[in-house]
Amino acid sequence: MAILPLAAVFAFVVVVEIQGQGSRHVILSCGNDEIAQKGESGFPGKRGPSGERGLQGPVGLKGGVGHCDPTCRTEYNELNERVQRLERYVEELQTSPTTVSASPSTQLQPSFANCKQALNSGLNESGIHSIVNPRNGQRMEVYCDQTTDNGGWLVFQRRTDGSENFYRTWAEYQEKFGNLSNEFWLGLENLHALTSNGSYELRVELEDCENDRRYAKYRSFAIGSGEQQYRLTVSGYSGNAGDSLSYHNGRRFTTYDSDHDTSSGNCAVSCHGAWWYGGCYNSNLNGEYLNCLTNTDRAASWYHFRGYEYSLKFIEMKFRPI
Repeated sequence: MAILPLAAVFAFVVVVEIQGQGSRHVILSCGNDEIAQKGESGFPGKRGPSGERGLQGPVGLKGGVGHCDPTCRTEYNELNERVQRLERYVEELQTSPTTVSASPSTQLQPSFANCKQALNSGLNESGIHSIVNPRNGQRMEVYCDQTTDNGGWLVFQRRTDGSENFYRTWAEYQEKFGNLSNEFWLGLENLHALTSNGSYELRVELEDCENDRRYAKYRSFAIGSGEQQYRLTVSGYSGNAGDSLSYHNGRRFTTYDSDHDTSSGNCAVSCHGAWWYGGCYNSNLNGEYLNCLTNTDRAASWYHFRGYEYSLKFIEMKFRPI
């Protein structure tokens, strides 16, 4: 019997029974690839077990600090104001006798005449609250400072970041503009209505870019009617900011399009503001917000605290009944 060389082909035929498909012949071969025939592909085997989890990669670099432009700030403040409005509704429902409208747009009917009354009724957190506007008997949203100097202050002007334009017309200053959660003006018509009956005191908060915070307080404060060009009545200074408002007592309000000052020109134009100017000012709190710039008398300034040409970082004006 002859012995085949090692290069000979060894082949085995395996018959695989596949249910429902008859027999299939698969040739498993080894040896000379030139002689062997390639078999058909087999069925895939079962998936093997998963390997161990790899090590966690290194922490990436920290991202840069984000920036929020005036538009971004405005959107944030509007959202924040809505949240405070909802919180206020809940507080008023819990602390005051109210009447709820049965209409689909149900609204809370307010019962407070001012921020001090709201404070005495239990609303002791600063923020946006509702009062009755004596001008028309309707609900009006105002910002109440319930913490400074025993609280009860109704804020009517605030400057914080220059996001609001305060160089406006007479008609615009008659009404409210801005955002109660940030920069705003409550409106001369509202100020007259709110201060025309009773006695009120005024407080002015000021802060520079070195975080030096001062205040000026006045025992008497009122705003005249439109026929009086919203004449300012203020007296009885105390505080640590210096008295830069008594000079304006008895002055009428002036804007760039409605001049009632005693100057030969228009102080609102030359000082880029709107105020109870004489000829022209010791304070210009509705002047240009320049974030502590110190080279122009158009700045939002208080003469006895940092002088005419210093644009203050923070300004807030508020009043409460005595």
